[in-house]
Amino acid sequence: MDIGKQSNRERLRVAYLQRGYADVMAGMLQAMTNSNEVYYICAKADESTLKRLSDRVHVFKSGAPRVSRLRNLMYIRKVARFLRDLNPDIIHIQSGLLWELFLPACFVRKPVVLTRHDVVQHLSDYSFAAIQRLAFAVELRLASAVIVHSDCLVKMCYEAYGTHIGRRPVRSIPLGVNSCYGQSNGAASPGFPQILFFGRIDKYKGLEVLARAWPTVRTCLPEMRLVIAGATLNPKAEVHYRALFAHFPEVDCRLTYQSEDQVSKLFSESTAVVLPYIEASQSGVLMLAHSFALPAVVSQVGGLADIAKDGVNCLTFAPGDAGQLARALIRIVSDHKLSATLKANIILERETVFSWKLIVRAIDSLYREVLAVPR
Repeated sequence: MDIGKQSNRERLRVAYLQRGYADVMAGMLQAMTNSNEVYYICAKADESTLKRLSDRVHVFKSGAPRVSRLRNLMYIRKVARFLRDLNPDIIHIQSGLLWELFLPACFVRKPVVLTRHDVVQHLSDYSFAAIQRLAFAVELRLASAVIVHSDCLVKMCYEAYGTHIGRRPVRSIPLGVNSCYGQSNGAASPGFPQILFFGRIDKYKGLEVLARAWPTVRTCLPEMRLVIAGATLNPKAEVHYRALFAHFPEVDCRLTYQSEDQVSKLFSESTAVVLPYIEASQSGVLMLAHSFALPAVVSQVGGLADIAKDGVNCLTFAPGDAGQLARALIRIVSDHKLSATLKANIILERETVFSWKLIVRAIDSLYREVLAVPR
């Protein structure tokens, strides 16, 4: 797309609704202000995002409590009034909403663009399946267009929901680099190789596969350390995951929420990141690793298979194959020439494929495509 021509376009008024995905939203909202008027409707739990935004992003604090609270109904009326007064051209929603879905469905009839981060439900230690199915169905009925994060997810989306989607477009637009916790061109080594597993702990994340691989890694590289950092909402699951690594003193299990400073320190001091997922659509963790130029070992599942390129920006392995995973972890630490190549390619990708500056152009084009369709 011609940048000059885009800059001369009429600016759209876009309202953004989401719960969670705060790091993703910060990068996208800030970049989108270059082409459109951006209005961010922020629930109480996501207000930490606001310090990452400039005053070019117009913020409406809804005060909405956690999703489980019925008090959300009061706040939905408040947001509905705001949207009616704003009269946006487009409403952009992120998957995972529940109460906010009433707004475009009942109160504010405007074109909706949906970003579906996960095309199908994850294998999970939690039991929100019925609520998620309901939200998924409502989202698709509301959407004039759908964004997913890789080409294979476009196909999966049509296969899973084709009857609901009909002729409406489903577009592959990647996640951008997450630089909310800082950015660097390489790790400040703590003096020993350190592998990092980061993010919410859940069944689909494949920690069992990592536990089976770890004895081989430990035998070949006894100085290697592993940090597992992330919270689980299920106390029984936490006991299970701690038990997986209980016999390995070099494995540091931090199964709790990590502060911003802790996240920055973890990525700054690690040698590589591991994503041993047995099922996935995409990964914000991979984009966070890109911000710190950290190579990754990634299973070839879902949308990750389109983004994680073996020998280019990561090493890959077959999902569930502990032997392949162990060999990849050993190689990514031991082969310094390979590691340097991966880092150089990651730094290049930060400015090209996964740059929010470029990604929002594709999103903006989709907005205008939706508005060009007679309603």
